[in-house]
This record gives sequence, structure tokens and C-alpha cells, in this order.
Amino acid sequence: MRHIFSRHLGNHQKSASFGLTKGEERRRGTDLYIDPSFGDSKSPGGFFETLGEKYPFLHDEYYKVFSDRKRWIRWLCENFGLSTLPRLVTPVRRPRFKFSNDFKYILEKCQISDVLRQLRNNWDHYSRWIEEKEDGDESSEYQASKTKVREELANTKVQCRTAKFPLGRTMLPLIDVDMDEIPHLPVLDIKDPKDR
Repeated sequence: MRHIFSRHLGNHQKSASFGLTKGEERRRGTDLYIDPSFGDSKSPGGFFETLGEKYPFLHDEYYKVFSDRKRWIRWLCENFGLSTLPRLVTPVRRPRFKFSNDFKYILEKCQISDVLRQLRNNWDHYSRWIEEKEDGDESSEYQASKTKVREELANTKVQCRTAKFPLGRTMLPLIDVDMDEIPHLPVLDIKDPKDR
């Protein structure tokens, strides 16, 4: 990788690129994550720590290869498919993709307020797999994949104040304070509802 990086060569077969995890397992670049202590991730504090046992992080030795760490990490992500953020989707076959097991794990293990903050803080990254484009620039397969991701995300049960409900049927707190007090309404259990 050092030779390829120093010569500014790209690798267009991301799925065929491998690296070592912190546990010294050999994994595809498209499965590996950049440790947040080395990258400039905009994830909530403690977010990746919760996921550490499941997520394969790139071995620490890779970060020592170049002194320009920020450029090196960006290059690894662009050319070998590593990620600094939890992956919302997994490629199936171009141009199709599906809702990723990594993100399902996040929804299962993390506070919903942290997950929503993760999406909000990184919307420029995540929106490409969720939002519809009006210009019709996407293939029907790509649009169908987006629809399935939105549906699966909306149908994922998340913790509300009284019970678990599908995310697509929930409400944010403090929109109507009187409604917040009605039992059995699917009001999301959010730590700091004023943090929008």
C-alpha cells in the first residue's frame, strides 16, 4: 500500500483489497473501519467504543506509515473502501445495495439519540443512500435499493419512552409538549431533545 500511495495510484478493485485488523485478522478493505482516535470521525463520544467488539478496525501499524495521517486515511478510504463512519449500506451487486448489518447492530446496541445524532451530523455522507433525487440521474435498481433501505430503517424497532416501536412511526419529543405526556404514544426516548 505504501508504494501505491506514494505513487498516487488508485485501486479500483476495493473488494479485492485486504488489510489486517487490530486482532491481526485478514479482512477486506470494504469491511474495515478507521479507529476514531486516528481519524476525524464526527461520531458521538463513546459510539465506536460500544461497537468495538463487532467492528473490525484497521491495525494500528497502518497509521504509522505516513506522517500526513489525515491524507493517508482519506486515501485508504477512497482507494480501499475503509470507512471512518458506520456503514449504512452494503453493496450487493452494482448498482444495488442493502441495509447493512453494521447499522442494524448500531440500532440494536446504541441509544437511539446517539444513532439519530450520528445520521444528522453526517447527513452529507448518509443521505446518498436515503434521499430521492429529483433529477432522475439514478438507475431504477439504485432507486429500488434506496427505497428498501428507507423501508427497513423505518421498520426497525427502536426504544421509545414506553415501549419499542418502528422508527417510521415515532415522534420526536417536545414537538407538542401535551402529546409527550400521553401514555403509549411512540415518543422517542432521546437524552437531550433540545439538541436538534
